[in-house]
Amino acid sequence: MLTQDKSSREAVITVLLLLSMSTLILDSHGEYVIKVSTGTASVNLSGDLVQAVPNSAANNTADPFQSFPPIRFHLENQNASILSPLVDSAIRKLSPGATTKGVTMDAKSNSTRIHYDLTFQINGLGSAHGIAEFTDLAWRSFVIQDDFKVNNQTVNGALADYLGKIISFYARAPEATAPPLVQRRTWYWNDQRIEQNEVVPTITGVMLLNFTGLSKPLETWTATIDPQHMLYKYRASTGFNLTRINAVIEPEGTTNLAQNVVHKVDATIEVPWEATPSGNGVITDNGWGASLMLTIIVSSGLILAGSFVFERRLRRPRNQIKDRRINK
Repeated sequence: MLTQDKSSREAVITVLLLLSMSTLILDSHGEYVIKVSTGTASVNLSGDLVQAVPNSAANNTADPFQSFPPIRFHLENQNASILSPLVDSAIRKLSPGATTKGVTMDAKSNSTRIHYDLTFQINGLGSAHGIAEFTDLAWRSFVIQDDFKVNNQTVNGALADYLGKIISFYARAPEATAPPLVQRRTWYWNDQRIEQNEVVPTITGVMLLNFTGLSKPLETWTATIDPQHMLYKYRASTGFNLTRINAVIEPEGTTNLAQNVVHKVDATIEVPWEATPSGNGVITDNGWGASLMLTIIVSSGLILAGSFVFERRLRRPRNQIKDRRINK
């Protein structure tokens, strides 16, 4: 009987934790803004890797796994030579005709947050499709798979580099402890529970500059209208989060302690008013369509006017003959 009660209580705790994880409170997220012109685009990407994000499973509190080291660097022009080829290669894998320029990156940190800003321009995205122009946006889900370091500081591989060892240490701890202090430890990746032996393999090789979650067709993104700037905006989100919940079970009740690390990016693609989403890009009238329609309208009007004048000229002799007969 006691065993059944214990099992039932553990099952309830697990369900409650899963429900709590689905309402994880995020106090910070990145912005990935793509501004599209016909055949070109500008990218402004701002992201954060954050620890100790308030968690509803632990009364909106959380602790870091370990402090981040101090990070500060700026990459631009010649200093960006370590990053520019990586960005260009990642973009070209998805959009072979694209070329990137003006790659810049800033990074800084405190004990619980690593912040980065990445900007660049992309050309060579346009191709003619009949009377319209297709702008290729397949590159939006680009991935920089290699870590890169500046003065031995890293952003892309920060999860494994700075937190990998301590996370591995926690993942080797017993999943549960016996009385007098009963604890149950559970892990979640992207709000889904995972086993402790899956934690290290899951975070190994995870890079921040990985936007594969944005590969879904643009038609499935959330669309809004910006009439002031005559734009359509398409929105989606990507990223990851890792959370460890340590439930301390006492006769008086259960206390949940949380540790987590979160990287969440909200993407927005801004396209001209007249552009239409199509799979991995947008289609825009390149000018010929409007000209053709105008020509058709004008031509139709001229033909109609000509027919009217011709018909009146035909009727005029007939009316004159009819009038002569009446007069006689």
